[in-house]
Amino acid sequence: MALSEKEYSIIEHSLGMSFKETISKEYYRNRYLAGAKQENYQLLCDMRDKGLLNKGICSGELDMFFVTPVGIQLFEDQFKSKK
Repeated sequence: MALSEKEYSIIEHSLGMSFKETISKEYYRNRYLAGAKQENYQLLCDMRDKGLLNKGICSGELDMFFVTPVGIQLFEDQFKSKK
């Protein structure tokens, strides 16, 4: 399975890799905050259903999504092929 461009972008942002040229041994973060009214919220839920993200509760109207090991592996595979 390959990540769509939007899925890749969300995982890239979640892991703090947006401006990185190489993959770190350890990611300094793994989170994406979103509220149900945000434009990409449904995509985040779809990614959760695919096993790419887990969803936790943050505070207020925001949910916190975390990239799963499956999502990280798919991201790393595509990251390496883009470089």
